[in-house]
Amino acid sequence: MSRSLSSSQLSDPITSLLGSPSLWQDEDPDQFDELMAALTAEFSPATAYERILVRNISELQWDMLRHRRLQKTLLRRQIAKVAALILQGPPDMPFDLGLVSPEYEAMGRALVGPDPAARQKTEVRIEAAGHGIDEIVSEAYQQVAGEIARHEQRLAALIEERRGLREELEMLQKRRRPMPPEAELAAE
Repeated sequence: MSRSLSSSQLSDPITSLLGSPSLWQDEDPDQFDELMAALTAEFSPATAYERILVRNISELQWDMLRHRRLQKTLLRRQIAKVAALILQGPPDMPFDLGLVSPEYEAMGRALVGPDPAARQKTEVRIEAAGHGIDEIVSEAYQQVAGEIARHEQRLAALIEERRGLREELEMLQKRRRPMPPEAELAAE
C-alpha cells in the first residue's frame, strides 16, 4: 500500500524523491516513520547520499521485521490448523477433505491466541485426546518448513544487504570526520 507524503516529508527533497515506502495495507505508516526517525537519529546522516542510505537501511529493516511477522503468523496458523484436525479426530468418511468444523477451528485458534484461559482449555482437550502440544507444533512446523526456509533465506539476504549499506555509510561518515590533532601529528 502506498500512502501520501506528509508536508514535512515533502519539504525533504530526499523523501519526496524516493516517495513513500511500500507498506502493506495492515502495516502502520507511523511505525515505519518511527523506525526511520530512530535510525536517522542513530546514524545522523549529514549529506543527501547518507540520508538515502539511511532510508534504504530503514526499508531493509522494515522488510526484515515483516518477514519475521510472516514466519510467526504462518507457523501460528498451521499450529491452529493441526490442533483443530487433531481435536476433530479421524475423518468419518473416506472422502473427507480434511475440513474442520467451526467449533474445532475456534479451539485451534484459541491454542495460539492471546487468551490464556482459552489456550489452557484447548491444551486440556488436546491432552485428553492423547496428544501433546509438542507433537502439534512439530507437525505444524514440518508442514510449513519449506515456506519458513524461504523466509529465512530472504532474511539472510536482507541482513547481508543491510550490512553492506551500513558499512558504506560508516565509511562515508568516517571519511567526513575531521582528524583529531594528535592523529594528525602521528600521521606526519
